[in-house]
Amino acid sequence: MFDDIEFGGGYPHVTEEIKRAASLMIVEGRGDGVFDPSAEVTGQEAVTMFLRAVGVPVKFDSAMDTAAKHGLADDIADPDAPMSRIDTAKLIVDVLKDLDMLGAVPTAEEAKELLKDFTDLDDLSDDELINLAVCFELGIFKGAGDGHMNPNDELLRSHMASLAIRLQDVILGAEI
Repeated sequence: MFDDIEFGGGYPHVTEEIKRAASLMIVEGRGDGVFDPSAEVTGQEAVTMFLRAVGVPVKFDSAMDTAAKHGLADDIADPDAPMSRIDTAKLIVDVLKDLDMLGAVPTAEEAKELLKDFTDLDDLSDDELINLAVCFELGIFKGAGDGHMNPNDELLRSHMASLAIRLQDVILGAEI
């Protein structure tokens, strides 16, 4: 499959999530056995992966048009720019809304309480906190493991593959 995805240590789940995402054709490699897990993910790549995760067999070149038809590309000003974690949380919530699978959304106060253990969220708006809380509560976002969520960090291909698989698991009702 890919020669560059063996993370070992405390991250064997990432390797397995990338393998699973590839086997389900949610993600593709760069060629010659390379996945490029530490490369940044653009808006277009994120949209492509999430559409595929929800069962839309979209090609990379047409992903933004397909997403626009569902209102999923409205907040992506530049499809070639890197996606941050907080922008990705918004995209995930929009996907769940579009599928009518969102359920109860926490209030801003409930979101703050749910995310209280993360020390780097003070600069987020209430809407951003709510989106992040939804993703955290569903098990799609897990945090960095050090008390940080790193909401403004740009997402890497390894992260996006994991998030797409977790989104798919939520949609299918699988245990995360």
